[in-house]
Amino acid sequence: MGLPLQLHITSLSSPLAVLVNISSTTTTLHINITAPTQHTFLYKAKVDTQTFERWKEQQGILVEFNQLESKIEELVKQCSSTENQR
Repeated sequence: MGLPLQLHITSLSSPLAVLVNISSTTTTLHINITAPTQHTFLYKAKVDTQTFERWKEQQGILVEFNQLESKIEELVKQCSSTENQR
């Protein structure tokens, strides 16, 4: 289940494309952030459940791993909404 979102940040010259995906066969969250008009911009991250549990303990994260995809979607939408209000 992919989560394609566009994030428009006025201080950037082009929007960011955010794709968040939890693999259905593994317990790994994949995050890709690109700028479609800037072919050299790419951020990729993979977070597995063990890493997430360490982060959760160290940083006091209040969501479970299976909620992470929807929380990231919510945060990206909030960022985009905030930028659009400026």
